Amino acid sequence: MKVFLDTGRQRKLLILYLFIWNIAAARPLPNVEAGEYTVLTNESLIMHEFPDGTVITHECRLGYVKTSGTGTSNCVNGKWTEPDIICRKKDCGPLEAKPHMIFDTSQSTLFGAILKVTCEEGYHLLGLRFKSLNSANWLVCCTCQIVVTCSKPAKVENGEHSWSSDDKPEYLQKINFSCNTGYTLIGSVTMTCTSTGEYDYGPPQCIG
Repeated sequence: MKVFLDTGRQRKLLILYLFIWNIAAARPLPNVEAGEYTVLTNESLIMHEFPDGTVITHECRLGYVKTSGTGTSNCVNGKWTEPDIICRKKDCGPLEAKPHMIFDTSQSTLFGAILKVTCEEGYHLLGLRFKSLNSANWLVCCTCQIVVTCSKPAKVENGEHSWSSDDKPEYLQKINFSCNTGYTLIGSVTMTCTSTGEYDYGPPQCIG
């Protein structure tokens, strides 16, 4: 009976020893990252045990790209080695040209940059005045719409003009004039809608 009890105790001690050994051999997932701009890969995050010799991998955060290093960290004698990965901000480059829109890229085109947006003369900005870099892409902020119009040109006695639309002429649009046969045009042949909402010249006259 005594031998049986000793054997049972030995088994319990052996199980306890193996349990403690497994805990000691498995290292916790490191909570200190390689740098401000790195994170652990998804494959490393779902691992549960980290005995000596385990290799985990760091990668660059969203908006950053790797310039050098492997990003690996090894469990050696219960400690994690420092990964050698180096990340830098992604450069999204110049923005695609938009109609009548002007971008101030004097700050930078790197991830996180904020650029001021303005419109050409005669156009009005709808939306925010700034574009920002998020998720390594330019966020759409706004559009430039025409805001300046001029009055529709009046009919010219003994002549005609080129404007036939029911809408008002917009900024920089031109009106051309001509006279009927036997009449001479006095004034400018063309007048242009300016940023002030007025034409650069008054309508001409047709004198016979």
